[in-house]
Amino acid sequence: MKTKITIEVPFFPTENRSKIIQCLENLIGEIPEIQEKEKNDHSIFIVDNIDIRTIESLFNYIRRAEILDSVRNCSLIDYNTRSVIFSLHKQALYTGKFAIVTPDTSSPLGNVNLMIQGKEPNQILDWFAPQTVDGKEIKPRRFNEIFNL
Repeated sequence: MKTKITIEVPFFPTENRSKIIQCLENLIGEIPEIQEKEKNDHSIFIVDNIDIRTIESLFNYIRRAEILDSVRNCSLIDYNTRSVIFSLHKQALYTGKFAIVTPDTSSPLGNVNLMIQGKEPNQILDWFAPQTVDGKEIKPRRFNEIFNL
């Protein structure tokens, strides 16, 4: 199974559509295509089949910012879809900043969910946000290692 990236972001009627687009562009650059699913009181924007290289800046940022433990602790693994899910703060992304959502910092209008899907979700998590000792990676990973998982 090839590694696949999908992003989902809620869009409420009170929000500005162009700001949601800007939020996505700040995360992945050029957006290939946005699908829209209607929910009860809002829509979900879905961008899928995103090139894995688009998250390289996020991969590098969490290392520079030394937040690997937070990212790992706030991630979810969905074994049904073989995905690792990271929630990012929508308003922070709009301003060009990466902020991982913790239970205390959820965005009031929903979060941006970044899903990395592949054959072995545990290996994906260990690649993206590896375990640390004193904040340092036990086994430092390079971005291009994803192509070997």
